Amino acid sequence: KLLFLFGGGKYDAEILPLAESFLIRVTRYENAEVVLLSEKKDGDDETILKRLAPEDCVVLFDERGKMSTSLEFAKLIENKKHDGVKRIVFIVGGAYGVGDIVRARANHVIAFSPMIFPHQLARVMALEQTYRALSILAGSKYHHG
Repeated sequence: KLLFLFGGGKYDAEILPLAESFLIRVTRYENAEVVLLSEKKDGDDETILKRLAPEDCVVLFDERGKMSTSLEFAKLIENKKHDGVKRIVFIVGGAYGVGDIVRARANHVIAFSPMIFPHQLARVMALEQTYRALSILAGSKYHHG
């Protein structure tokens, strides 16, 4: 199972259709769920940590992370599935990211770029890259690289 924990509350109206589209694509390959955490109420580090099980593999998307190609990201997911990981949790923080305690809990911290993106866009990027990774593993033609 895949769980996406996204800080920053609801989607902006113009982002929602794209995010939903990629979530639908992801669910063609894996059982997946998105949980939106309210920045005011649920976005704090403790709330994120409470949603994690000790056995979860946590992938945090953060500009301070390691750069990864789409193929490397696909290999990471494949390896976790082969290792018997029951749930992979992907986290994108809200407008102010996440704190050191969440970063320390993450098994992998991945950066999309050295640039910083709005958290709404980073959510879509996380969903798209997960879909891309799953399509690579399935041998789909979506990935051309």
